[in-house]
Amino acid sequence: MTGILKITNDENGVTFNVRIVKNKNGNRLVSFYDTRYPHTKYGQFISKYYALTLTGEDGFGDCSDGLCLLGYVDDWYITEQNGKDVLAFIKAATNKGEG
Repeated sequence: MTGILKITNDENGVTFNVRIVKNKNGNRLVSFYDTRYPHTKYGQFISKYYALTLTGEDGFGDCSDGLCLLGYVDDWYITEQNGKDVLAFIKAATNKGEG
């Protein structure tokens, strides 16, 4: 597992922790947490995506334009810059053979 990426949405000030883990099938999963709520050591869990989805490798687009993390919570989205940071984080983890 790689470290944690901390990103802040400059539009609403919400800080998220982003974590990459591998599931039992070896797929990389990217989890997002809201740091305002200490429900876990990473914050409140919001959502989880396959890394291949966020990078666009599965054909569904990527997160480079930003991403709504949970549609019914207005604060839970990442901006374009956040999306680019997440993509760089995934790429770095992939290059290291982690996460």
